[in-house]
Amino acid sequence: MRSTVIGVLAVVSALAGAVAGCGGAKSISKAELIRKGDARCAQGNRRIRAVPQPTFSPQSTTRAQLPQAAGYLAKVNPVHRSEIEYLRGLGEPTEGGKQWKEILAQADQAAGALRDAERFARAGDLNRFKSQFGKLGRNEYPQLAKKFGFTECGQG
Repeated sequence: MRSTVIGVLAVVSALAGAVAGCGGAKSISKAELIRKGDARCAQGNRRIRAVPQPTFSPQSTTRAQLPQAAGYLAKVNPVHRSEIEYLRGLGEPTEGGKQWKEILAQADQAAGALRDAERFARAGDLNRFKSQFGKLGRNEYPQLAKKFGFTECGQG
């Protein structure tokens, strides 16, 4: 689970940064948004890597392993939420608005899937837990973030 979860969580961490731009009315240059976003994502990625991870992959999780998965997700999901709060105030990029909206849509979906994965793990619902990681695997945020210019966000 270690490399799979790190990748998924890095993506979601980056997604949190992308989602954060939704509410801001102020403008920020694309370069500044990327610089600040990548700096925050690098911090988040380090914090996530510091959390001991389960040794199984999300798709091979058993019902007995769900409490361990839920505990792990409960520790890393707050990192994502804090990134969202920080980045929310950065505003909208002065260029690349359409791309940014696509990133935000994918970020929203991925953040919701990770939140729901924790919820389903706590409830002992193995099939729904696994389905959330399937959604994360199909999420396009990493590709969109890289194309936008991020080097840390979404690239973990």
